[in-house]
Amino acid sequence: MTPIEHALERTVQIIVRVCEWLTVVVGGWVAISLMLGVIFRYAFNYSLTWGDELATNLLVLMMMTVCPIGFDRHIHIAVEALVQYAPRLLRIVIALFANFVSILFFAVIVYYGIPVAMSDFTTSLASIPISRGWFTALLPILGVPTILVCVNNVFRILRAGDMLKPDERYGV
Repeated sequence: MTPIEHALERTVQIIVRVCEWLTVVVGGWVAISLMLGVIFRYAFNYSLTWGDELATNLLVLMMMTVCPIGFDRHIHIAVEALVQYAPRLLRIVIALFANFVSILFFAVIVYYGIPVAMSDFTTSLASIPISRGWFTALLPILGVPTILVCVNNVFRILRAGDMLKPDERYGV
């Protein structure tokens, strides 16, 4: 493993650990927000207008925090029945293709997300006096860690000569 690959592997480990904690925090925030909305609606007959909007934005944030985890552990939705019986070389090509497409997808999110986020700073959320840009800016910011994880996956595939299963990497 080259020093660059080692540094990337270590960076990805840190990214995944931070994303795990962010996912727990954001998931808790979503749960509290929704719980407060239900309590206020049915116990006090008062609707919290900000609860649904906040939960929606936080769910998008949570999906972006789990992306690096899913790509690192290979736990995203996949049709493994077809790939597992393919010849080794075809599995490598499919895995590399999937990671390159993912890198391209998140690069587009980062590239186009920056100007969208900049323009969203001029508008506020409908029910909360917070700039919409704070939530929109998280898309390109959290796209970068996912790109790094996918680049690291490419190095792992090339180094191992095949796609490693999560149980082979984590001892599960």
